[in-house]
Formats: sequence, C-alpha cells, structure tokens
Amino acid sequence: MLHRICKLPESLSFLLFGARQTGKTSFINQMIPPSAFRIDLLKTSSFLEYSQNSTLLQARVKAWIEGLPSTEKPVLFIDEIQKVPSLLDEIHSLIEQYKTKNLQVILTGSSARKLKRTGVNLGGGRLASYSLYPFTYKELGDLFNLDEVLRYGSLAGLFFTTDSAAPSVLRHNVQEQCDILNGYVELYLKEEIKEEGLTRNIGSFARFLQLAGSTNGDLLNYSNIAREAQVQRTTVQTFYEILEDTLLGFKLEPYELSERKKMVAHAKFYLFDLGIVNALGNLLSAQFTPQYRGRLFESLLILEAFRLRGYKRSEAHLFFWRTKDGNEVDLLIEKHGTVLAAFEFKSGKAPLTKGLISFRREFPNVPLYVVAEIDSPEDHQGIKIIPWKQYLTIVGEIL
Repeated sequence: MLHRICKLPESLSFLLFGARQTGKTSFINQMIPPSAFRIDLLKTSSFLEYSQNSTLLQARVKAWIEGLPSTEKPVLFIDEIQKVPSLLDEIHSLIEQYKTKNLQVILTGSSARKLKRTGVNLGGGRLASYSLYPFTYKELGDLFNLDEVLRYGSLAGLFFTTDSAAPSVLRHNVQEQCDILNGYVELYLKEEIKEEGLTRNIGSFARFLQLAGSTNGDLLNYSNIAREAQVQRTTVQTFYEILEDTLLGFKLEPYELSERKKMVAHAKFYLFDLGIVNALGNLLSAQFTPQYRGRLFESLLILEAFRLRGYKRSEAHLFFWRTKDGNEVDLLIEKHGTVLAAFEFKSGKAPLTKGLISFRREFPNVPLYVVAEIDSPEDHQGIKIIPWKQYLTIVGEIL
C-alpha cells in the first residue's frame, strides 16, 4: 500500500472527510485493530437498520464494549456517516459514556452538505475534522508520471495492490482507468446528488457539471454558466456550493487588500482531480493541445498546494492575483498577513510573463517563481525559474 501523508490521531475521535475513491475506508482499516466495531452505511442493510432506528447503535456498542478484553482498545468505525446523520447524536452520547474506557470513534464522510442541512452537531468539541485527497506527488513517489496524472488524475481507485508474496502498487490499465473515471460522474450523480436529495433538478445539475469541467480554473462567471446550463444564476451558485460540500472542488480567491474590491472580485474554481476534469469533457483519450495541457499543469500544481496545505493543517491561505488589464499570477501563499511567495506556472520551457513583472512593482519584497518543465533552476532578473518538482518541495516548506 502507498503511504498516506495525512496524519490522523491515534487515540482521539475524529471525522475524516474525502470525496469518493480517495481511499478513506482503506486508510482507516489500515490503522484500526481487528476488534474494531465497523459499520458501513453504504451497505443497504446497515443503512436501513440505522436510518429507521438510530438508537440501535447505543445497545450494540454497549454489548460490544462489555465483551472486549480489558487490554483491547475500543474503536468504533462508521463509514459514510452522512447517510444517517441522526447517528451523530448517538455517537456524542457514546463518547461521553465511555470516556473512561477511551473509546475512539472514527467517522468518514464524502459530503458535509446533508449533515449541515439537517442541523446535526458535527463535532460538539468532541470530533476533530480531517480531509483526505487524491494521491499527492509525494505519496505516489516513483509511481508519479506527470503525463499520466495530467490525463487520468490520482484517485486512489485508479490503483491496485498485487496479491503476490511481495505486493506492489500498480495503476489499472488505460481502459480500466477510463471506465472508472467515466463511471465516477454517474455514481456521483446517483449516490451523492439524487439519493441524498441535494438538488431536485438532476438534469440541470448534470449539464452544469460538464460546464464546471470545461471552465475548470477559469474566473467564475455565474451568469454565463447559468445561461449555458439553462438555469437561474442563483441556482448555479447553489450548484457550486454542492460541489464544495461534496468535496469535488474548491474556490481560489483573488488577493485583494481592499475590502471593497474583495466584494466584487471573481474567484476561480478548481475541481478536485484532473481525471474527473477530463472525464467531464470527454477528453480522456484526446490529443491535448499545448494550451489545454498548460491549463492542466497549472491546475495540478495548485491542487498539490491545496492538498499539502490541508494535510499540514496550515494557517496559510492560497490566492491568485490579477490586475484589471488581465496580468495575472497563478498562486500566492499568504500567512498571517504576509505574502510569502508568488508562483506562475508554465507548461514546457516558457519565458517570464507580464504577471510576475507587474506583481513585483506592487510587492517588491515577495520571492517570485516561474515553475516550468525544466531540469535545473535558472535566475532571470531576480525571478527564479524552477523545475516543477522543486516547486513541490518549496511549497511544502512554506506551508
């Protein structure tokens, strides 16, 4: 198995959020003892039992704990807790009841939206929240191939472990990866959106989802997307909220010192995995143009920074910067009010851009980087041009 860099508590109770096929269940199963009490709410039988009578949990956990040897650590693991949000009240009660026995409760979820809508208490101070993402460059190690990740992404579901005496991790073949990614959208629409009742307009949401893929990394323009998806502008805003709550993407906000400008500035939206981006656009087997590959390259490096920030539980913030005449810097890292670095991403061996030069006039003391597909770093008038692998190291240190 691949080593995940997400650091989870060994004894405290917690909730692990992550989109489908990021490997949450496998990751938790590796860390909990065989004696753990497991409930998989994706199983129809478990879902029906607990949704009809959530108090069953109290009785069953009590009997299980009383039957455990005193030397065994009690661990309760519930997979996909958003399926039955009412269980959270029972869980909070159990944590209090079995405080002296150090009961550890581990929950996973692929959506926070239903939990928020039902008004249940997500933590009450008892459950820390963590996130799991598709594999990072550091996690994949020698398995990381830039062209493959740009095309198929790095969902855990795309990899498998051999059953030999010396097991190794491999990617599924190309056709299997395409099948997994194409099926992901259908699965997401069926299980996360339709069955959870997150929106009544599945047809419009499906059209919107394709547009979200084709505009990945662009400035958000709700009016344009609403017109193409044939829905109201407010509906598009709600649809983007659903993507965020179901962990399929995030907003990258523009860096603005003026509060007034912050109110009118447009954010960008990035989907959580490039394989999903390409599947939504029916581009998994397409010949990428240099321009499109460059967009994917930029998205990948922003996704890596976003994932590393989450794993480090960093107080840093990620932004982009843009002037009114269109000069742009792809990524800023700001922490405690100070911009620590500015990055421009260029697929291939690209020259300097106007973005960083414009940015330097306004922020002369911020380290500036162009990240490109080169073998060794260069320096151009105080702007560092670095290989993309070096960028990943620098970002990890800054965050």
